[in-house]
Amino acid sequence: MIDTGNNRVSTTISVGPTGTDPFNIEVTHQAVYVTEQAAGTLTVIDPKSNKVVATVTVGASPYGVAVG
Repeated sequence: MIDTGNNRVSTTISVGPTGTDPFNIEVTHQAVYVTEQAAGTLTVIDPKSNKVVATVTVGASPYGVAVG
């Protein structure tokens, strides 16, 4: 996570196992969604606590995420 007030990294959050290739991010007020291409997963992060709340298997090579 980056603090836009000072443009510095404020928190580092691990998503997926090592080498999973985080590929795309979608940010809403409720969650941050990260696709991990090599793992075929989507990780959901709570932006208030900066904690991973779910990791969902979505299939081979997710290249993007859309939240509606």
